[in-house]
Amino acid sequence: RPGTHEGAALGHIKMSPAVAHSYTRYRGWVVMGSDLLNGTMSIGRAQELCDAIPDCMSITTALGTGMVTSRKYPMLLKASATWFEDPAHLTLVKQRTPCHGVTYRRMNGGTRLAYEPASSATGPYCCEGACPAEAAYHAREEACDLPAASPLGVPRCLNLRGVPLRNLALSSEGSSAAMSSAWPHAENAGVQAAIDGRVAGSYVHTECSGGPQWFNLTFAQPIAVHQVALHNRPLSSNDLLYRLVGARLSLHAS
Repeated sequence: RPGTHEGAALGHIKMSPAVAHSYTRYRGWVVMGSDLLNGTMSIGRAQELCDAIPDCMSITTALGTGMVTSRKYPMLLKASATWFEDPAHLTLVKQRTPCHGVTYRRMNGGTRLAYEPASSATGPYCCEGACPAEAAYHAREEACDLPAASPLGVPRCLNLRGVPLRNLALSSEGSSAAMSSAWPHAENAGVQAAIDGRVAGSYVHTECSGGPQWFNLTFAQPIAVHQVALHNRPLSSNDLLYRLVGARLSLHAS
C-alpha cells in the first residue's frame, strides 16, 4: 500500500540531523541493488530523508512527465549516484562537496588515500589539515565528503610518534583469510588478494547471491587492534561502491 514501506524501513536505517543539500536532476535511473528505502512520498519528503541518511546518494522514481512538487510518487532512495539514461525515469543526485583542507595519509611515507601499493607507505592512516575534533567526525561527514568514511575519527599525523604500527593483517605476518564463496570471474583475484598488502590492481569478490556473504581474517597470535582500514574499489567504480553499505565488522577474541 502507498506509504507503508517508508515507516517500516526507517527503523533499520541510521538517521542523522539533516543538512540540506542541493540535488541535480537527470532523466535516468540508478543501478538496482543499492536501495536504502522506498515509499510513496513527495519529492520534498524524499529529499528530507535522503539528507538525513548519510549513505543516501540519490533518489529515483519512474516518471515520464514533469514532477509536481505537491504530489506523491513511488520513490527509491539509493546508496549509489551512478545513473543510466532513461526518459521514463527521473533521478535526483545529492550534491556533496569534499571537506576542503583535509587529507588522510599513512603515518610514514606521506601517501594520500589512493590506490597504490601499500609498500609505498606504512603505519596507520592519520589526518592532516583542517581535521575535525575527534568527537565531530560523524557530524562532519553529514555536511561534506571526508577522504574516507571514518565515523570513529582518525588520529592527527602530528600526534603520531615513534615506529609505525605494523599491518598485522598481511599474510606475510602469518595471518590467514577465508570467505564464504568465490565469484567465478576475473574481478575476483582470490582470497589471498585481501591480505597481500596491495590496494590496487586486484581485489576479492564473493558470490552475489545465496544468503549473507562473509570474509574472515585470522591473526597468527593475539593482538591489540588500533585501526581497521577497508579498501573498496577505486572511486571510478562508483556504481559498485554501495555494495559495502550495511556491511558489519566484528572483532572476536579467540
